Amino acid sequence: LREREDVLVRLEGAIEASDRSARQMAGVEEVGRLLANEGPTPAVLDRVLGVLVDRFGYEYVSIYLRDGDLMHLGAQRGYDAPIQVFRANFGVIGRVWRTLQPQYVPDVSVDPDYRSAAPGIRSEVSVPLLAGDRLLGVLNVESTAAVRLGPSDLAAMVAVGDQLAAALALGVERSSLRRERDFVSAVFETV
Repeated sequence: LREREDVLVRLEGAIEASDRSARQMAGVEEVGRLLANEGPTPAVLDRVLGVLVDRFGYEYVSIYLRDGDLMHLGAQRGYDAPIQVFRANFGVIGRVWRTLQPQYVPDVSVDPDYRSAAPGIRSEVSVPLLAGDRLLGVLNVESTAAVRLGPSDLAAMVAVGDQLAAALALGVERSSLRRERDFVSAVFETV
């Protein structure tokens, strides 16, 4: 009888993990569609975070966008008082900035770089948004003990981060082309 109960518990855990993985993949696809259809506007970034909260069950999510020597909050969900600006030497996000590598912190209480923006945080995943080797921003997810982040969350956020980075890079390129077009039009109007 005890063996049967153990098998049922393991089976339930496997089914739950499979369901979570399926929700994550559907969320990654939805994020990709949003970004491809509408680009990385502030409203779309907020909707992307909504997908991460709704589909992935994340409690605290944020996107920081790089502006020179600072990282500014682009969008967030869950925080009452989010950190608005980071420098490269601050927090796990700063470590992502310095190393250009995703960071998975299963226990923030033992990470010397961790800086809290909400009470009760226990784990964090933070991924760079890269265009080649140029950092555009950072996608950050934090969680309480009730919903610990794991390696599958890191993999899912890397996939979402890649899509975000591609959309941000395209948005930057489109903006640059618009400025060039406007400049050329202004020059020809004065001639």
